[in-house]
Amino acid sequence: MTDKNRYMIIVQACALSTAGIGFIAIIGWLTNIWMLHSIRADYIPMAPSTALAFIIMSGSLFVSTRWASHYLGTLFSKVSAVLVTVFALLMLIQFFIGTDFGIEKMLAGESGTLRGFPIGRMSPVTASAFLLSGLSQLFLLYVPQAPKSGRYLVVVMAVGVLIIGIAILTSYLFGAPLLYSGVIIPVAMPTAIAFVLLGSGLFAGVMTYPSLSVSGADVLIRTIPIFHGRYLPSAVMGIIGVLISITTYGIIHKNRSFESALFVLSAGLLFTALLTLYLLTTERYHIAIKESIAERNKLISELQDALARINTLRGFVPICSYCKKIRNDKNYWEHLEVYITERSEAEFTHSVCPECAKKVMAEFSQMKKDKEKTEET
Repeated sequence: MTDKNRYMIIVQACALSTAGIGFIAIIGWLTNIWMLHSIRADYIPMAPSTALAFIIMSGSLFVSTRWASHYLGTLFSKVSAVLVTVFALLMLIQFFIGTDFGIEKMLAGESGTLRGFPIGRMSPVTASAFLLSGLSQLFLLYVPQAPKSGRYLVVVMAVGVLIIGIAILTSYLFGAPLLYSGVIIPVAMPTAIAFVLLGSGLFAGVMTYPSLSVSGADVLIRTIPIFHGRYLPSAVMGIIGVLISITTYGIIHKNRSFESALFVLSAGLLFTALLTLYLLTTERYHIAIKESIAERNKLISELQDALARINTLRGFVPICSYCKKIRNDKNYWEHLEVYITERSEAEFTHSVCPECAKKVMAEFSQMKKDKEKTEET
């Protein structure tokens, strides 16, 4: 099984699990079984609109990996992601301008309140996470044509969804769920679980696209460096910081006011964000220096190879069969030694071979004899 197939299985498992949570929540609303959509009676339930959005979003994610090569599958995924994105945007606009478009009333009607919060209404935090999910999925579907910045946005938004889910779920596990003492509708516990699964699926979904490569064969090293250990210390530090902040919030929330706990949580998250940003920036500069050194060494190697090719004699060399002179590029005849020395790094050491030594010795002996005869005469 290839790595791509493994990630596809992870994506599809996360998508099916998320859709399952959404279906269970809808069954809970239809059968009035509180535990199915809120887990506990004193916890805010998952809104029907939230459950429906999870089903649509997970369907988009599942189809985009299961039938990625089919036009209808891709079209369905894009339309589904657009629907969730537009709906989440409408919910956020509704929250910020303080009005009610009546969309959720058609699904849940007037279901009363719990701890002062309206039941069956989507939290703005949930809407924000859905907005990130929808945009992440849309960028993921357009990744082959997206610029480098778009590829990074896919990862950033998927991580944002995952962090929202982990933060809310952790606060529930520590017995101090977020937003229950404020004015903003809290995020339901099943919703937090579903966002953890959905964020994980979106994150793994990026790994199924080989076209995320920035430099050809380097498929994911720059797009998602955390999977190759580059930014792993920074990621671990960020996760630990978030968990510590939420834990501290839970402890203080039990003993003091909500405002004090929220202040400590905000300070902890801010410190964690700054520390993680510092570590990421430092690691990024370190990686840039290493890549610069690697590119420099590669360039030096290429220049050395080019110089070696230049200093290597190639092709036909016109040489005189009698005197062994070579005709150069300007049609002048040069001695063999001069021609080779100018066009290579070779150096000549002069000596006499045995055959020539015999010939030269014979000639020298004859010259000596002739000289002696001349002197006698």
